[in-house]
Amino acid sequence: MKIRINVEGRSVEGTLADDAPARDFASLLPLELTLADYGTTEKISDLPRKLSTQGAPAGVDPGLGDIAYYAPWGNLAIFIKDFGYSRGLVKLGRIESGLEMLQRPGALRVKVELVKWTKDELRRIAKSDDLHIAPFREDGVTYGTPTWIWSVVVDDAMYVRPYNGAASRWYQAALRQKAGRITAAGMTKEVAFEPVDGVINDRIDDSYRAKYGRSPYLRAMLAAGPRSSTIRAVPRD
Repeated sequence: MKIRINVEGRSVEGTLADDAPARDFASLLPLELTLADYGTTEKISDLPRKLSTQGAPAGVDPGLGDIAYYAPWGNLAIFIKDFGYSRGLVKLGRIESGLEMLQRPGALRVKVELVKWTKDELRRIAKSDDLHIAPFREDGVTYGTPTWIWSVVVDDAMYVRPYNGAASRWYQAALRQKAGRITAAGMTKEVAFEPVDGVINDRIDDSYRAKYGRSPYLRAMLAAGPRSSTIRAVPRD
């Protein structure tokens, strides 16, 4: 998963790992944080909630540029210098470029977000009707059976809904695992899944009407069950 950290209008680029803790962190994005100095070694910030540590080792030996989660305190840590082994530290990913923006002393107000779809990818998905979704199985590694579903695009994001609402198996897997794979318009993409709520659903309804207005199944997709189970799919690669 590619992420971008906006620091005073400049971008710091990073990559998250493909594991449960990193996927759980990605599910919180976008986040606006204040990164504070912790000694001269790392920038830290509290997170809205604890992250999963499923499958993580007891500790890691962080290096320059590592993005990590310190489980005992529940905080994010970005290492601006090498450091020694720390029990309870979980590596989430690594800064790939722009680390110097985070090495400045003092608190930094930042926005952390997943890198989004390109305009061409969204155009192709909007025109196609062949999207198949495959969330990870319980092991977090194996993909589930691909399921054909409707998909729509609103602004710079892509959304899907389960025909059977929260009872849909692929939807339940997407909520548990928070990641998987989609194929559409000749593309195969690793994606993260984010539940959606609020007024954006009105615009998603409009997109369903515009794209699938002639289908006898449209009314069902606009009903309360599917509507309350809307998911945003965000690229991880």
